Amino acid sequence: MSETVRRALRVLGFLGERPRKVDEVAGFMGLHRTTALRTLQVLEAERFVTRDEGHAFRLASGLYYLANRALENTDLERLAVFEAVEDSQVAMAASMMHQVV
Repeated sequence: MSETVRRALRVLGFLGERPRKVDEVAGFMGLHRTTALRTLQVLEAERFVTRDEGHAFRLASGLYYLANRALENTDLERLAVFEAVEDSQVAMAASMMHQVV
């Protein structure tokens, strides 16, 4: 995966916790402030984030639109069954590992 894409996704996850200022994002990402700002500006241009009056960035309508589209196109019942099967496989593997130890 492209480092730029990975960085943008990590920023979105970080902003999902609460609104953040540029310096907070830069610190979290271990980047210079201008690099963090450029990433935020691209996300802002695509309407995935927005700036509030205090210049903090928060998630915006583009991300909610994308999430809603994903939900509309997802068979939630099938997904729930898949998750349940995956969880049972993880539990079975953990049980088997515990028996070995």
